[in-house]
Amino acid sequence: MMRSLVAVAVCLVGSSVLAQNNPPPGKAGAKPSDSLAGLANTRSQSAIGNPAPPFPGGAESWLNSGPIAVESLKGKGVVVFFFDPNSNAVRGRWPLMFETTKKFQGKPVIFIAVVPDEARPVIGGYAQQVGLQWPVFVDTGGALARAYGVGEISAMNDAQLMMITPKADVARGDWRDFERSTQSALVGAEWTVDPAKIPEALKPAWFAVEFGDPNAAASAIKKGLTSSEADVKQGAELLKAAVQARIEKQTAEAKKALDEGRKFDAFSRYSALADGYKAFELPAEVAAKRKELLSDPEVKSAMTAKRSLDAAKKLIASGKPTVKKQAATMLRKVVQDAGNSSIGKEAEELLQSLGGM
Repeated sequence: MMRSLVAVAVCLVGSSVLAQNNPPPGKAGAKPSDSLAGLANTRSQSAIGNPAPPFPGGAESWLNSGPIAVESLKGKGVVVFFFDPNSNAVRGRWPLMFETTKKFQGKPVIFIAVVPDEARPVIGGYAQQVGLQWPVFVDTGGALARAYGVGEISAMNDAQLMMITPKADVARGDWRDFERSTQSALVGAEWTVDPAKIPEALKPAWFAVEFGDPNAAASAIKKGLTSSEADVKQGAELLKAAVQARIEKQTAEAKKALDEGRKFDAFSRYSALADGYKAFELPAEVAAKRKELLSDPEVKSAMTAKRSLDAAKKLIASGKPTVKKQAATMLRKVVQDAGNSSIGKEAEELLQSLGGM
């Protein structure tokens, strides 16, 4: 995983796509027809203000980076650019967008490109031709486009820009005004650890900590703590403190869920701690409570419901109308079995999005 994180770091830092000072708003050139822009605005209303949907799929869906989890982006600004590689208008806009990103170096904003599934065979060559070094997500079946409400990316709807706020909610951007949209994405964003205080030798570890893969940073942090170089040792101490603060916060959140009777939510949080920070020393309660909850009947039932929820989501993501009723039946069962857990609530929301079929 460290290799993939380093690859993303090279894409982001090397391409100057990490934000800096908020420059004055600028124009982004010619715009698509007002009718298409209006259509896109209408389509995206349901996503705006809601939690950002995850990027479905695994490593096979990514170019220029390993998989990126939405949760790891919390606290950062994210610009998500949906586009059709066949669009001449988009191809002609890349130089201006790349030039604009050079104005944003040093603060926490990331640019992610999203292309439709049919672009999979050509996107590698296309990225080389236009100089696209951002992480690129191949949207199999258009699942992400539907989740964001941008409509089908095609010749008639060749580009849409959305944002993920530092609170991990969806916001609307405008690819015709790329600079202003990037400024908007930056509002409230901040690094956990100031990169200016981290020496180059620890930058990959810093990036791993910032973007939710502390295990990948553990070895470098441990080595840095014993370094004879003062700046390396200080940087390692800062990263260790940041990781420890997250462990303490997430442990408290897991305990709160358990105290409130949300057993599966507590189990999920303790499990995330055990997996996400396995290279670090964890409070004894993490392993103990996770083991205790694993044998709880309520948790076992919720785990079964979670598998059904995931299966229903795959059916919905396929976009095939014929499977919606099947997915709805599965979701109703999840709502019935999962009670007031986060799984039951998510299933209920999905069921409502299907019109309560």
